[in-house]
Amino acid sequence: MLLLVLARLPLNVFSVAGGLGALTLLFTFIAWQKVGPGLEGRGPVSRIPKEAAFNALRPASPLLVILLVAALLRLVNIHYSDYQGDEADILLRAISLVYGHTEAIWTHSKGPGEILLLNAIGALTGRFDEQTARLPFAVAGVISIGLLAWLGRRLFNH
Repeated sequence: MLLLVLARLPLNVFSVAGGLGALTLLFTFIAWQKVGPGLEGRGPVSRIPKEAAFNALRPASPLLVILLVAALLRLVNIHYSDYQGDEADILLRAISLVYGHTEAIWTHSKGPGEILLLNAIGALTGRFDEQTARLPFAVAGVISIGLLAWLGRRLFNH
């Protein structure tokens, strides 16, 4: 997104989707280089017994419960109020960036990340409302709770 803004290209559905597609291809290529091309000569894939598969899923169930509760608490009333304070400032900067005012991202004290994310969401959905703008940040909050629970389990056992 930042490269699109610096090149003064329009931020629309095609440019954002193309940029995300190119980034996905780049990461796929990097992962393919680390793994190697193909699995020739590695022998047959071993089968996992049903008991082992069931036991592998059991430790994940508390994490799934934590994620479901976090998602419920964070996503239920995501459209609860109008924009206030810094949310309105971010939205106005994101909309001004759509109209080609690139200074909007450089004068923001937190950096261009949240403005560019709002632009990507706005370009892909075609709207800038409360629910659409807050959704990526809410999902990131739920994921961070899941990562914290997973890290706690890895460090301190269950």
